[in-house]
Amino acid sequence: MKIAKNLTYYKGLFFELFGCFVLFMKGYKILKRNYKTSATSQIDILALKYDIIRVVEVKYRKKFDNSINAISPAQAKRLQKSAINIAKKYKKATVVDAMFFSLDKPYISHKKNIF
Repeated sequence: MKIAKNLTYYKGLFFELFGCFVLFMKGYKILKRNYKTSATSQIDILALKYDIIRVVEVKYRKKFDNSINAISPAQAKRLQKSAINIAKKYKKATVVDAMFFSLDKPYISHKKNIF
């Protein structure tokens, strides 16, 4: 059980780093990774481009169809609340994006302004 949990954790780290790489190659500046906004909320990637801050949630699933539905309504609400707090802190426009990774096509999908 512990090995499976560790494997999931390291997969998550890998895809968050890979997400940073993809965003960097697209011209984004990575501001923070695994940024804790509260005791119950964490932002996978905080990125900046064209004076807009992007709160990026990273999801990996074996099948692409499953990755699209991976953000629960409760998680969506937390992401929106975090984006509002980030906008107040940085005094910049802030949107929520999602990056989906899967083993089938499309392997990488960056959905902008999902809420």
